[in-house]
Amino acid sequence: MTPVKTTVNNPSQLTEEDKGKIKTAIKTSNPEIKADDKITIGDNGNTTIEFPDGSKKVTPTKDLVVERATSAEPTVSTVHTQSKEISGTGVDGSTVKVTIPGVDQPIETTVANGKWSVNVPTGKKLTAGEKIQVTQTEVDKKVSGTVEKAISKAKAEDYVTPVKTTVNNPSQLTEEDKGKIKTAIKTSNPEIKADDKITIGDNGNTTIEFPDGSKKVTPTKDLVVERATSAEPTVSTVHTQSKEISGTGVDGSTVKVTIPGVDQPIETTVANGKWSVNVPTGKKLTAGEKIQVTQTEPNKKPKVKTVKVVGVIYRHGDPLVNEKPMFNYQTENPDYTVPNGEDPLGIHQTSQQKQTTDNLSQLEANQRVKAASRKKVLPNTGSHSSQTWGGWILTLGGLITLLAGKKRKKEDE
Repeated sequence: MTPVKTTVNNPSQLTEEDKGKIKTAIKTSNPEIKADDKITIGDNGNTTIEFPDGSKKVTPTKDLVVERATSAEPTVSTVHTQSKEISGTGVDGSTVKVTIPGVDQPIETTVANGKWSVNVPTGKKLTAGEKIQVTQTEVDKKVSGTVEKAISKAKAEDYVTPVKTTVNNPSQLTEEDKGKIKTAIKTSNPEIKADDKITIGDNGNTTIEFPDGSKKVTPTKDLVVERATSAEPTVSTVHTQSKEISGTGVDGSTVKVTIPGVDQPIETTVANGKWSVNVPTGKKLTAGEKIQVTQTEPNKKPKVKTVKVVGVIYRHGDPLVNEKPMFNYQTENPDYTVPNGEDPLGIHQTSQQKQTTDNLSQLEANQRVKAASRKKVLPNTGSHSSQTWGGWILTLGGLITLLAGKKRKKEDE
């Protein structure tokens, strides 16, 4: 009887294993044949079978075999110079062998769920242009053809450093800062389309993933530059009677003045190197209060200057009649002079007071005017006026006594 055909890899080149399987198949279908030596598989393409009675059967060997099917070729994903694993797809249960240049033995794995992968050996550096060879062997099938995959240069190796992003504090990036950094990276590396491929980590590094899976890790500090700080504005002396606050700054910059008790900062722009804002109507400045003045130049961080409101006092001296007295600030500006337009309360003598003063010695006059100046700066409690008239009455009394004494002396003579 004709046996079941034996599956072989190559009917034209039978191996000894193939021949043994053919003989087994013949004996199985013709049990009267006991010995293998009664079956001759010749090189002429024929097989001769000798039966116990000496009769022979000659049959073409090709009719006894069938060529084994070839396994499907596996697929291989892109392999680049940064790849840590090599992967692809195949037939479940089949064996995949991966041959890497410079690695002694093929790396073998089994396909599961249609996928396979092998790790690149530790320390092995893949070189662009080299070829990975991959084969697949399905159950009872011949090994597939060899799939070659050239190693490509990782796209991350062509990373272009972006223009640095200006930020206020490189150590504390805001979400807005991070968004600008990502935009800069995508601009210089247009193959990166999505923000989620860029990770600005808390560890100080930024990781950029390219379409081929390669990654570029760079220190975040190399992607940013700290924004310069604006120059400090100058602020003219502010006193309790100031109607405006002014100073100098950088042209085009914004100046904000924060006054205690005023809800919102007052904003202005520096022009010709100067700036000024009006003190709101009805706002009384108090000595010791702190005025904050902030200057912000274009694309620079703001700079704050704090000044104190100072109280007006009168300089101890001899103000002339009907002339506004000088005044100073106890600490900030002892030589400050009352500017035009200011109207601090002064000391004004009446003509009667002046005549009396003229009749006194220069020393007495100086002393009394000084005393009056000191009293004038006290709060108007109502006692000041009575004290002043009392002083003039005493002065007139002294003058009358002096004149009377001179008259008596003349009469005695």
